Amino acid sequence: MQARIVIYSRSGHSRAVARALADETGCEILEILCPRYRGHLGWARAQIDALRGTLPDISMSQAIGPADLLIVGGPIWRGRLAAPLRRFLEDPARLPPVIGVFVTRARVGSTAFLEPDIKHLTGVVPLEVLSLRRRDIRKALAAPSGEGVIGAFLKRLKPLLEKSTIRPFVPAVVRP
Repeated sequence: MQARIVIYSRSGHSRAVARALADETGCEILEILCPRYRGHLGWARAQIDALRGTLPDISMSQAIGPADLLIVGGPIWRGRLAAPLRRFLEDPARLPPVIGVFVTRARVGSTAFLEPDIKHLTGVVPLEVLSLRRRDIRKALAAPSGEGVIGAFLKRLKPLLEKSTIRPFVPAVVRP
């Protein structure tokens, strides 16, 4: 069973959570790259795109490769998944099943559109969702292994990560 963690992280908050998950699961982290949001104007472009619903061009740090399952994560922008993560999830037939989503957010209530957004993008609501406020990330990362909100998230994912519970992923055939 091979699972991968796929993230988009502009500021590093989601990357820190992904590292903690990878340390506990042994999953490889793959990063979504989005040059549009780099540099001094990157944050402003990200906010404008979030308001307009624009999905930017993205690339991956490396190919997903042979994976049976995905855990995806990234920030919440304007109540929705970050645009690069939404772009990545827009064609779920070409991806292994997503079994968990973790998000980092600035404030309470900023996940208003998260569940409908995920359902729309993937066709199903993921089995497990972890939502962390940015101010609580350090505390969550400092919790002993297997404890705290990250440990609880991993405990809920554990049965799904076991080989016997998931059928192998077969990518959809894409016709030119």
